[in-house]
Amino acid sequence: AAFAEQLLWAWTGNPELARNGAPVLRLYALGNGIGAIAVFPYYLQYAKGNMRLHVIGNIVFLVLLAPSLVWATINYGAVGAGWAWLFSNMTYLLGWTPLVHRRFEPGLHHRWLGEDVAALSLVSGITAWGLSLVYHPSGSRVGVIAILLLIGLMTVAITAAASTTCRAYLGVLLRRRSLTASPEGIQ
Repeated sequence: AAFAEQLLWAWTGNPELARNGAPVLRLYALGNGIGAIAVFPYYLQYAKGNMRLHVIGNIVFLVLLAPSLVWATINYGAVGAGWAWLFSNMTYLLGWTPLVHRRFEPGLHHRWLGEDVAALSLVSGITAWGLSLVYHPSGSRVGVIAILLLIGLMTVAITAAASTTCRAYLGVLLRRRSLTASPEGIQ
């Protein structure tokens, strides 16, 4: 989303198409990111062996998405379709996943949403947005793709480092290292 125009230019080589298509790509990228997060309750249902709510949730999603997509596209074109996609996925994440969590794992939702989703989404978003402010890839199309891949990997690495799992693991490693490095740890 943060580098939509540069990515479209690198893919198509057409600056006008990249400029006009970037707003749509941003919305679809954000919607797909939210959709990727919203799929985790499916895994929970699958692990529990009960897919009933998944089927109901997908029907609700379709009933919400189809008319909003038609209306938004007719009235606002491709950008409207992008907004419909983004809002449908956001509604599913914020409206449906609490029901799934309550049914299958009571007490999980707010912790999951706050610690795992919101916190890491914020880190990832700030990282990508910050990099987009200071870096504007240019040059050959292949070079821009390589730089965008590097930026993507940096964003993933920084976000992973911010996760509670990674921080806990690094804390254990640092404690072990400090014990072996201190005179009390040497025997």
